[in-house]
Amino acid sequence: MQRKIAAFIAFNAYLLCILSAFYSALPETFRLDLFSPPSPLALRFEGPQWDHRSFSFLLLSLMATSIAAALAGAIVKNRGGVIAAQSAIPLTLWWVELFFVALFTGTLGASVITLAAIPLTVFFSAYGGKWGEWMQRAYFPDKTIFGIHPYHYTWMVFPLFVYGAMAATWLPYFAEALFQNWRGGGAETLARSLSFIYTLLPFLGLSVLLYLVYKILTGRLFKIESEWAKALISVGVLLVGPILLYRLLLVIGPFMEQISSKKL
Repeated sequence: MQRKIAAFIAFNAYLLCILSAFYSALPETFRLDLFSPPSPLALRFEGPQWDHRSFSFLLLSLMATSIAAALAGAIVKNRGGVIAAQSAIPLTLWWVELFFVALFTGTLGASVITLAAIPLTVFFSAYGGKWGEWMQRAYFPDKTIFGIHPYHYTWMVFPLFVYGAMAATWLPYFAEALFQNWRGGGAETLARSLSFIYTLLPFLGLSVLLYLVYKILTGRLFKIESEWAKALISVGVLLVGPILLYRLLLVIGPFMEQISSKKL
């Protein structure tokens, strides 16, 4: 019972953390517009009634659900799919409520999105929980969660929120660079490719930092027995790492602008 309660709390805490991080960073990208403009009587798959932001929010919700469900499945270590699906009941009920709101007062697109979100949430949570349980059983000790001492997950939710917001803030630049690189050609190919690599640096840097923290918490990078010491070192890496990454981007930025202006 204690594992089920812990899985329920962890699922909803990490789910809320990821959704809040991305939504706070990009409120105009991940938004459910349930009230304006009103849905037309005719079923047309175009026009203002189909807001891409509702679809973006659904994808974000399913991504967060999968991550939280995998964590819940690893915590319970038994019937992970069922427990994760049960943990997703508040989110599923929220989608049901949004569906009825959108059905009577919202857009056609929001109605379709919220209706599709109900079974998709159950499926992604169940599959994610089952996958997390399998990963935990197959590769990690029973007293850990994905190789990390369980108590670390109580504080990791806070840096996860910050790092999620940082990654979300950089997403528009990455999307623009990806689009420009896809359109580019000829003499501008090198400049566009370098710009694309430069845009990737924040994601690569944050990924490296998170990987280092994972290695520290699992005891593979430093042979430290104290979990408190692992936590302190990890917090130090999470605090100093982004500052160094930001300084690196400031150094490379003018060089990238010079290359782009010359259109190599």
